[in-house]
Amino acid sequence: MSERRDAHERRSASWLHPSVLTTIGALVLAIAGVIFVLSVVLAPSGEAPYRPTGEPYADGLAAYQRADYAMALAQWTKGSTAGEKRAMKGLGDLYRLGLGVPADAGLAMEWYGKAAGQGVAEAQLELAKLIDARAGNSDRVLMDQALYWFKNAALQYVVEAQYIVATFHERGRGIRVDLVEAAAWYGFAGSQGHPQGAAERARLVAGLTEQQRVFVEQRERELLGNVGRGR
Repeated sequence: MSERRDAHERRSASWLHPSVLTTIGALVLAIAGVIFVLSVVLAPSGEAPYRPTGEPYADGLAAYQRADYAMALAQWTKGSTAGEKRAMKGLGDLYRLGLGVPADAGLAMEWYGKAAGQGVAEAQLELAKLIDARAGNSDRVLMDQALYWFKNAALQYVVEAQYIVATFHERGRGIRVDLVEAAAWYGFAGSQGHPQGAAERARLVAGLTEQQRVFVEQRERELLGNVGRGR
């Protein structure tokens, strides 16, 4: 009886040996590490914690993408105060869309205007759209302002703006109707990837004289030579 008890005590004591405890501890840590790695790999990408960069525009953009518009507003306001032109454009987006703030076209135009003046092509496009919406079909001064910003965006590779400029010339929005210029801008937009540009050019060119078609081609070459020179 005593021998069985001694053997049992020896086996129990063996579990407390330092080498055994070290092995158990290593196994526990290994298992915990595997669980952590699996949780990171298998977790949806949207749930990964965001680590702020300290750069207001980037941190604001990350907040915007995860729909944290209050944080985007705070970061882009901070960036705009420091003169970050992309943050100014971001504030324009928030006020235009009413995200994290009440929708306010006037404030959107103000922020887009600040970014547009510093050469942000996307801000120039959005500013032009807002001005054009205010112009309606009667205010030629505003139409002219809208066209100015559309052209600046167009010459900075904004294909949508290139197409819109063509519509201004075709419809005579704030300017005289000029089908040659319109066809050239449609062709320009098509050459830059607009899905309807080439078709609209072909439609207009079909009604032009041979000499006018030559002018269209000349003007298209000029536009292609100027692309990238918007302010």
